[in-house]
Amino acid sequence: MLKKPAAHQNLLAENRDLRARLEIAEQSLRDIMGGEADALLVPGAAGARLFILKGADQPYRTLVENMSEGAVIMTPEGLVLYSNRRFAGMMGSPLEKVIGSEIYNWFEPESRQVIKALLQDVISVTRREELALTAADGTPVPVFLSVSRMSPGEGPDSFCMVAMDLTEQKRNEAILADERLARSILEQAADAIVIYDGTGRIIRASRKAQEFSGRDLKGELFEQAFPLRLPDGTLFSSLGPIDQNLHQPIEAALHGDGQRFDFLVSLGHLKSARDELLGSVVTMTDITERKAREKQLSEALTIARIGYWEYEFSTDEFIFNDQYYLLHKITAEEAGGYRMSSADFASRYVCPEDASLIGQQIQLAFETRDPDYFSMTETRILTGKGEIVWVEVRLRVQKDLQGNTIRLIGVNQDVTDRKREELKLLESERKFTDLLGNVELLSVMRDREGRITYCNEYILRITGWKKEEVIGRYWAEHFLSPEIIDTKKKVYAELLLDGPGSRHLESGILTRSGERRLIRWNHTVLRSEYGKVIGTASIGEDITEQKKVEARITYLNRLYSLLSSINILIVHAQDRNGLFNEACKIAVEKGGFRMALLYIVDQRTKKIVTAASHGDNMDLLADIKNLLLSGDDVSNKNVVQAIANKKFVISKDSVKDPLVFAGKRYGEYGIFSMVALPLIVAGEAVGVLSLYAGEIEFFQKEEMSLLKELAGDIAFAIDHIEKKERLDYLAYYDEVTGLANRRLFLDRVAQHMLSAVAGNHKLAVFKIDLERFKNINDSLGWKNGDDLLKQVAEWLSLNIGGINLLARIDADHFAVVMPKVNLDNDTVHFIENTLATFSQHQFSMNKNVFRINAKVGIAIYPDDGSNAEILLRNAEAALKKAKSSGARYLFHTQKMTESLSHKLTLENQLRQAIDNEEFVLFYQPKINLANRKVASAEALIRWNKPDSGLIPPLEFIPILEETGLIHEVGRWALRKAVTDNLRWREAGLDVVRIAVNVSALQLRNIGFIDEIKEVIALGPHAASGLELEITESLIMEDVKRHIITLRDIRALGITIAIDDFGTGFSSLSYLARLPVDILKIDRSFIIDMVAGPEGLALVSTIINLAHSMNLKVVAEGVETEEQSKLLHLLRCEEMQGFLFSKPVPGEIFQTKFLVPR
Repeated sequence: MLKKPAAHQNLLAENRDLRARLEIAEQSLRDIMGGEADALLVPGAAGARLFILKGADQPYRTLVENMSEGAVIMTPEGLVLYSNRRFAGMMGSPLEKVIGSEIYNWFEPESRQVIKALLQDVISVTRREELALTAADGTPVPVFLSVSRMSPGEGPDSFCMVAMDLTEQKRNEAILADERLARSILEQAADAIVIYDGTGRIIRASRKAQEFSGRDLKGELFEQAFPLRLPDGTLFSSLGPIDQNLHQPIEAALHGDGQRFDFLVSLGHLKSARDELLGSVVTMTDITERKAREKQLSEALTIARIGYWEYEFSTDEFIFNDQYYLLHKITAEEAGGYRMSSADFASRYVCPEDASLIGQQIQLAFETRDPDYFSMTETRILTGKGEIVWVEVRLRVQKDLQGNTIRLIGVNQDVTDRKREELKLLESERKFTDLLGNVELLSVMRDREGRITYCNEYILRITGWKKEEVIGRYWAEHFLSPEIIDTKKKVYAELLLDGPGSRHLESGILTRSGERRLIRWNHTVLRSEYGKVIGTASIGEDITEQKKVEARITYLNRLYSLLSSINILIVHAQDRNGLFNEACKIAVEKGGFRMALLYIVDQRTKKIVTAASHGDNMDLLADIKNLLLSGDDVSNKNVVQAIANKKFVISKDSVKDPLVFAGKRYGEYGIFSMVALPLIVAGEAVGVLSLYAGEIEFFQKEEMSLLKELAGDIAFAIDHIEKKERLDYLAYYDEVTGLANRRLFLDRVAQHMLSAVAGNHKLAVFKIDLERFKNINDSLGWKNGDDLLKQVAEWLSLNIGGINLLARIDADHFAVVMPKVNLDNDTVHFIENTLATFSQHQFSMNKNVFRINAKVGIAIYPDDGSNAEILLRNAEAALKKAKSSGARYLFHTQKMTESLSHKLTLENQLRQAIDNEEFVLFYQPKINLANRKVASAEALIRWNKPDSGLIPPLEFIPILEETGLIHEVGRWALRKAVTDNLRWREAGLDVVRIAVNVSALQLRNIGFIDEIKEVIALGPHAASGLELEITESLIMEDVKRHIITLRDIRALGITIAIDDFGTGFSSLSYLARLPVDILKIDRSFIIDMVAGPEGLALVSTIINLAHSMNLKVVAEGVETEEQSKLLHLLRCEEMQGFLFSKPVPGEIFQTKFLVPR
């Protein structure tokens, strides 16, 4: 079959396509004619296109057209196929202009990309966005969009968009935000803000306005709520013309409750769109404090004779205040007002000789570009009567935004009196010149600013300056180095204030050539006849050479200190390296040398090697070491010569001395002289100590004997260490730990026992057992066991008191000697704290951490043994008992262990008693023997222990004193007694005096009087109601000192009583001088009084003696009527004892013995 030509095939295909399109068009036409579809003819670049919308029945059309939202159907390209009238109305455009338009044209630019993305991304899911449309007139329309794809069917692919207009919602949200902002402003505003309507009634007021008025202001008339008055006295009107806004605040005052308040008031009107008055806003800023400060400033300016002025360049006028006119001794009215032209001012009130100076100052200020320009000068002005007044003028500039000077602001202060004094000072200087001109002391005078007003010839001679070069110049310019100028200015300022620390001091000055001279100054301030400081006068002595001598003496003293430190080092040095390093370090730090080097002769090679050094010159040291190792011939060097000749060698200038190792390098490190000191042991030079100084020719003959002694001490130490090393490790030291062994330990204990006998004190020996050490040794091996022992030894040496107090006496046992102990709680505290700390310490072995416990046995010398062997044996026995009983530690004497444990327990309970307020005061009345009434009472402390009741004082008072707790408890008792007495007085009960006992520790406390002052400050009657009882024996411990203390206490109005009189063997001469008021006879004498005539005679003598000294007498411990009657016959004033009452609690004392006044 023949194939058809290609052109024919194309025609057939085109024919089929046209036929298909025609069928579709016919069907579309039938749908349109039958009302089943809408037709839309849209022109385009490729010709008009026909779009058919099928299925648009009338109910659907009605629903869409009547929607409150805008509805649009569009192609994927954004072509609008359909729009309801609501959408067209939202756009402000006819419907025909919307249909057929591109949807993007109706969106704000920033929303177009979003809608494009929606049309591209939406498949079948509805998408919603909040975007902005643009109406036909350009108005933005906020909308909430819903976009979804429609089923295409036989028609074209399309999208449905529903737009909800958010304009009204957005407007309401903005109004609500504005309302919240307004509320916030009114709530937080620092000023009083009031808003009122067109009738003047208050609508709103800020929190500040409400607080100021103290009430709710809503509804009140503003002018009634705030009757403000202007400076001229008229009322402030808030209802002025509608355009009368107060853009510039005005001052107004408000009076109320006898007070005046000043405000800055600004007014603004609220208007409608038609320019109608809706209301007003008044802002009131409180300036009351500012006005008060301004008034104070004005008064201060008047007192200080300071006038304020301004000069305006635009008007060429001065403006003055009242204080300024006071300088001219005229008023503003007499001057013609507060403003005055510059020409008028210059002709009337400026001294002719100074007119040009003032003009230059003004011109300079006008031309300056410096916004912070400031000027100060002194000039003369004229009063209204032509009198001359000296003033100090200070001015600054005020510039506009372009940097041009528009105004000068200044103050003038009257300095006429000062100027007169300066003239007198000049005359005084002339007299000083005649007096001090030829004295070999520096003499100089300066004004307040530090300028030289006078100097004598001597200061010029030693400094090289000429008189005309220094007079009128600042002292710091010529005589001080720059780095100390600021410091010296502070010293000078203190001198002007007449500070005592600045009157006499030593300081350096510089000569013209730069040489520094040290001067001892005596300064004084110069004053005017009115007492005003106008300058200083100084006389100085050149002590430069004297200080050099003193420096030499200081150096020699440092050498002595160096020798002392080396001697101490010799005692403690354990090995050669430690000795060498510490000796060099001490030489630098104690002796003040720049560097120290110690050379040793190697006994095997016979070469000189460096053994130790100290100083900051490591590079120099490295050069010396390299030279020694190089093999070069050094036989002619000073170190080698010192060893060969066994004599010291001095190099006066190390840099130039060819005998010095690396001599040229020394100058780079500030070293200019040295000495090589041979170290001679057993007649042989074994090394050299080289010392280096920073000055040429530093080493002089007078100190060489000290340096030779220094070298000899180090040589002795070398010899001593060698012998010690040979002996100690053979017989006296433990090989593993380096501690003393049992033999050396016993020797040391014996030595300490001799010191204990001489010092009359006790000594303790501890034996310490390491628990589970055998298990560790067996499981980890003896090497790890040895490592643990070393760590324990190190810990003990750091925490117990030093390596010389320790020993390892067998496998897992250590021993400690405490050379001086007190058998008190401190010893127990030390043992318990040490054991607790030890058990918490972490020991490391094989990267593992171990904690071990220890038990301790303690023996005390001399109680538990007369020699070291017995003491250690008894400590071992105590340790065995501790291990068997489970105790952590035990003293060899069981009684001592129990005693110290009881005391420690009691101390802890007493501390808790203070915290828990378990102490109480009982009161025992003192009875007047004449009328049998209560005259006073004694406060007695009791411990109300919760688990056992009241504890007698004798059981706890000694512990309080031993531990120092008596201070705290004593303060409490004193305050409690005074507080109770004042409370009884305020309740209207009988006035009685309360006596409080004072312990020895309290009386010796330097702060005791201050404690008493603090207590009697509780009330005006506290001192008169307080009595302090002090035992006779306590006073006699240090009677002279206690007399002074008692006088100070008595001077506070407090009564003093001697307690337990007759037991302290007081001297009658001292008794007569004691500042006391009452004498209390001890109970033992009262008992003996009825036993025989001797006792009665003794009591009678005591009473008569007391009365002869104008002392009142109180008898203690009265228990029978017979004792009471005898005391009454002997004219004893008061008694105290069980006959009348035992001590009772304060409540019972108040009820039973105090009656209303």
